[in-house]
Amino acid sequence: MNNEKSKKMPIIISVVVLCIIALLIVGGYFFQVKSPEKIFELVIGNFANDLIEYVDTNMPDKFDFKQNDIRMSGKFTVDTDFDLQEFNSLKDFIYHYQMDVSFRDEIIKLGFSMDEDLNEILSAKVIFQDSNGYVSIPGVLPTLLNIGEVESLQFKSSGQVVEKEKYKKLIEKMKMFFIQTLDKSKFSKNDQVVKNFRGEEIATTESVYLLDEENQLQTLQKLKNQMLDDSEFIQICSAFSGLSEEDVRKNIEKSFEKFSYKNDLSLVISMKGNDFFGFEVVQGEEIEFSYFENEDDATIKFDEFEIDITKENDRIVFYLDQEDFEVKFNLYEMKLDKNKYSSKFDLEFMDSQNHLKLSYDGVIDYAVKVEKENISSSKKMEDFSESEQGEILRNFLKKIQGTSLENLISYFMVGLV
Repeated sequence: MNNEKSKKMPIIISVVVLCIIALLIVGGYFFQVKSPEKIFELVIGNFANDLIEYVDTNMPDKFDFKQNDIRMSGKFTVDTDFDLQEFNSLKDFIYHYQMDVSFRDEIIKLGFSMDEDLNEILSAKVIFQDSNGYVSIPGVLPTLLNIGEVESLQFKSSGQVVEKEKYKKLIEKMKMFFIQTLDKSKFSKNDQVVKNFRGEEIATTESVYLLDEENQLQTLQKLKNQMLDDSEFIQICSAFSGLSEEDVRKNIEKSFEKFSYKNDLSLVISMKGNDFFGFEVVQGEEIEFSYFENEDDATIKFDEFEIDITKENDRIVFYLDQEDFEVKFNLYEMKLDKNKYSSKFDLEFMDSQNHLKLSYDGVIDYAVKVEKENISSSKKMEDFSESEQGEILRNFLKKIQGTSLENLISYFMVGLV
């Protein structure tokens, strides 16, 4: 029996020791998590992770401005009971647009059209290529209208290359840069602080980080040095911007030179138990900015504005309630399908008497090929004969005949007589 007990004792002692070690590790972990410094590190890290997840979901794997072209297209609709007087007909149209861009060949094409009762009334396209501008209005102009040189829209082919993995790497680096600037001596903690969230009182713990003059200058110097000393960071910024690495370094230097101290700031993170609850920027006794979230609801406050945010299935709703008006912004889930990125939103404005709703549904296509237009038959307006100019006017009037646009044009033409 004694022998059996003696054999079991080391086993029991080992188990007890392992349990104590486990408790110490877990206890130490929670102690660290609840320290203000660790809270800030975790919140910065979680914010960076959210950005990385967004990039992963909504960006193509690679976009080279020297090789890839872009097409942005979509439609707008307007629904309102506002009396727009002579412009009332404009709210009956559906507006389509398309913008094609080739940085490689220095081409921009802007297309626009108006539909009424599902029928196209009028369409037009403005083309910029080889530093010249051209206008196309199908059914109205017999050929391209040459509007001459457009100096303000000249641009050189960009050398930018945006890669998803490098973008994620950049976010990771910025996360570490910010975490490494944190000064342990500037943290403090406030226990059992009651916050009011949409009428509900919630007990929180505040972790406070003081950015006094010394810490502001120190933080900026650390950030600048980390950026300049990280060759990979400089290389990624160079690829994204199309600038040389030397120019990227110069721009970083210049951006930090503009800083001047004004006031002490306090950054406050509020935790509800072990969960993030809110963030505030405090200047003196005044809260300059605040963001609080509870389950699927959140509230942003700055200046005189308070914006309530609610997640609803496939959309996020932003709501602003002012004394004289209300604004509601619905941002629907954005989707990336191979090389096409779709976005959708609607914006509503309401006062005591009227309502306005602007809706948008669009796509960004990263897999298009933008070709130059054949401009060989283009003419300047002075090159059209009087009969041709008369024909253009007749074409236009025929194009809009029987539409709401005809009434609008007629109103202005009568006003000019």
